[in-house]
Amino acid sequence: MKIQVKGYLTYKKLLAKQPGLEMAPGSTIQDLLDRLSLDSDQSKGIALVLVNGKHCRHLPDRLATLLKDGDEVAIFPPMAGG
Repeated sequence: MKIQVKGYLTYKKLLAKQPGLEMAPGSTIQDLLDRLSLDSDQSKGIALVLVNGKHCRHLPDRLATLLKDGDEVAIFPPMAGG
């Protein structure tokens, strides 16, 4: 199955080379992050993961949510402001 991956801010260049990834059926959000060599722990680099516009924290299985063909995953790095 093909998953569309979009990176923002500091991840934009890194993920621009891999806009569409072939993943095995039954792959999860965590499997995708592992394949991209991105750590899902906010303190280690990932601040926000959206699947089809929904924050993964609001999905029933969170990072264990199964991906489907054509899903769009957006990944944002940590941000700060004030």
